[in-house]
Amino acid sequence: MLSTAAAYAAFALLALLGPGLALQRAARVRLDPAFALPLGLVFCAVAWWASLVLHQPWLFPVLIAGADVALLLSWRGAGWSEGPSLRGALPALLALVAVLAASEYPRNRTGSRGEFVFCNIVPEDMAFHAALAWELTVSYPPQVPGLSGVPMGYHNGLPLVRAAAARWAGVRPLDQMSRCETTLMALAMVLLLRSVVRRLGGTPLAVALAGWTLVATDFSFLLGAGRWSEAWLYLTDSNLLFSLVHVNSSVAATALSLCALLALHRFLEGEGRGWLVLAVVLCAAVPQFKAFVGAHLLFGLGVGALVTRRFREALLLTLPALVTLGAVVLGRAAAEMEVVVDPLTIVKRLQTNLGLGGGETLGLLLWTLLWLGASLGLRILGLPAAWRSLRSGSLAIVALAAIALSGWPIGLAFRVMPLDYAGWRPPYNEAWYFIEQSAPVLWIFTVIGLGRLTLAGARAIGAGLVAAALTLPSTVQFVWAHRQAPPAVAPPAVVDAMAVLEAAGARGDVVLQKPEPKRYPPPPMVLVGRRVPFTRFIPYLYQVAPRRELLERIELVRRFFKTADPAEARQVAQALQARFVCLYGDDAVAFPLEGLLQPLYEQPNVKVYKIIF
Repeated sequence: MLSTAAAYAAFALLALLGPGLALQRAARVRLDPAFALPLGLVFCAVAWWASLVLHQPWLFPVLIAGADVALLLSWRGAGWSEGPSLRGALPALLALVAVLAASEYPRNRTGSRGEFVFCNIVPEDMAFHAALAWELTVSYPPQVPGLSGVPMGYHNGLPLVRAAAARWAGVRPLDQMSRCETTLMALAMVLLLRSVVRRLGGTPLAVALAGWTLVATDFSFLLGAGRWSEAWLYLTDSNLLFSLVHVNSSVAATALSLCALLALHRFLEGEGRGWLVLAVVLCAAVPQFKAFVGAHLLFGLGVGALVTRRFREALLLTLPALVTLGAVVLGRAAAEMEVVVDPLTIVKRLQTNLGLGGGETLGLLLWTLLWLGASLGLRILGLPAAWRSLRSGSLAIVALAAIALSGWPIGLAFRVMPLDYAGWRPPYNEAWYFIEQSAPVLWIFTVIGLGRLTLAGARAIGAGLVAAALTLPSTVQFVWAHRQAPPAVAPPAVVDAMAVLEAAGARGDVVLQKPEPKRYPPPPMVLVGRRVPFTRFIPYLYQVAPRRELLERIELVRRFFKTADPAEARQVAQALQARFVCLYGDDAVAFPLEGLLQPLYEQPNVKVYKIIF
């Protein structure tokens, strides 16, 4: 683990921090540490994307080294922007690290006996994104994880960074996602929130509180205490902490979105055109890190343009973002999705989760008010400040306020889900992302308001205790629920078998295994970067392919294992371009092995074969 941490730290320093500072020097602005990591993510993703598209892997280290050398050559005379101290960010960062250490750090790693301990919280998402990172070490566009041979259109910003770290630092995606990257995102968000609050005129107390908002959660404990065994904050969908722990791309995209608006604000405050250039770059990148955040940013800028009449700057920022957002939403990833007006779907899901059924219209409205109060939590104190900010006259501040205020109405009014959602009851609804995205922005206005309170002595201590009592119960219970969730464990033999498979082939090889899921994700796909033709472990593949295509693929894979004819099995393997076969537990094939499958590794609970053509 120490060598992995050291390798990733070197990667972060050279491929993220260095280029992030170099871009600021190129824009001729004073250096700001809060911008370094977000800009570095953009530079790193673009550099690795270019090397994949041009089929020139050497291009990535050349671009990274060029940026680092340019930074060193231009360092003389570089000045730092005025801003919050880095030392002041440490308490909030350490609190986040404590949350991560108690929840996610122990997962997705090799155990003391040689077994692999998978995180069992949203394991399908973890498997999908780890496999996507492996895909992007091979080619662009990537193939759909769990559906080999099918190209995928997706927001690939953060997966590109993970792929670059896997290729050049040797840090596997699961290691990045459970320890390295989640810590880095925590640092980036703490620095950025403190900087935004300072720039918006927050007092020193408000700046100090800003980083702590990532640990604070809502009043979901009022809904879940005593009758909900899972994490209470799942009931309200308004806490970025969940996505931070599980490194959802929405965290990085939110950081880029806040950076873009902060850069715009600094330009409008007369700090130079370089900030406008950086704002345009960041806006263009946001949709490629998370399409939902990109759409939300465009909405905020649109509202800001209408209110302030500053259409020139708004167009400069929105047009590139529209292009990159269109590349995502017009691609295959969105072809199977729909957006419909379906009010209160989120509240109906809450009722179902609590086992309360539907109810009459009046009851539904009362539950909506209860859900809204619990979901807003202490952030309800920031609503007046955010509303007043709509009349501030500043394009950046109005856009920020529009984002803060709009998430809950959008989440309550719309339903975003696959066209074919069979099996989801109640209907799955991705509109909750807009609520989660608004949450950290509304916290900004909340702490600015709280920072203006003049409390001292016992009153200040009492106010702090009340705030902690309201914002930490769901946080503590989330960590407790995470630790109580039993991990999925792959036996040591599976880990050994994957090492043999990795040595026998190359990334991107197709491995046949039965599509029915085990307790853990397909090991070839997530541990060693091999492709599988189909897996039911990822239940939302129908978001990226028509149902008919998925049914044809699963039947073809099943045919390989069911047929007693070796010639037919070989034909299926050729059609799927498969090179290897993995069997787990009592899995078996119906045809004779001789002449078709060459044993590479055989243990009672796992077997690996090479297909002979």
